[in-house]
Amino acid sequence: MGLLKPKRDKYEDKLIADMSDKQRKDKAERLEEQRDDVVRRIEKLMVRISKEMKNSKLRERPFPLGNSPNDRDLDEYDYKMAALYNNMSSAFSDLGERAVCEECCFKAIEILEHNAGCNGEIAVTLVNLAHLYHEEDPFDERIYEFMDKAWELLISDENEQDGNFAFLCSKCAPSFGFFGYFEKEAELKKLTEKIYALS
Repeated sequence: MGLLKPKRDKYEDKLIADMSDKQRKDKAERLEEQRDDVVRRIEKLMVRISKEMKNSKLRERPFPLGNSPNDRDLDEYDYKMAALYNNMSSAFSDLGERAVCEECCFKAIEILEHNAGCNGEIAVTLVNLAHLYHEEDPFDERIYEFMDKAWELLISDENEQDGNFAFLCSKCAPSFGFFGYFEKEAELKKLTEKIYALS
């Protein structure tokens, strides 16, 4: 899967049309540098995770998005693959690549669902999807489907009330307020404080 051209709106198209040749060339070079930087970030992350898994007994399997010789040590549904997809999602989001970002989020959720005790991580990814859809269309009904599902996962009795879960709740809480779930935001903040106090 290659990098796509960053999406532009009509206003930006007009700005580019009004630029001089030098300004357009400078802008193109800056965009190219940004894409190269994202690619380097992804490659470094792939290598780091791969090295961490070198001594594992996981079966060898080609990494679905990579071409690096270092990417053949991760199991398809290993938890760290979800972290990799979420980091890639963030990187592609920086490039304005909404479709690729969305694909990475859904792949991360698929992987996390194969791992026990990942409700908090799935909730964070759902919240990220809600923000991604909001950027495209603030009235998209799927935004609230994502947030409602995230809430169900965060209040599940299956969740281990530890520091990691408290951290994930703290990451989600502001987004519930952003989307108008003020009571849920307050409840998550209270839960976070309670868990940290008992830790």
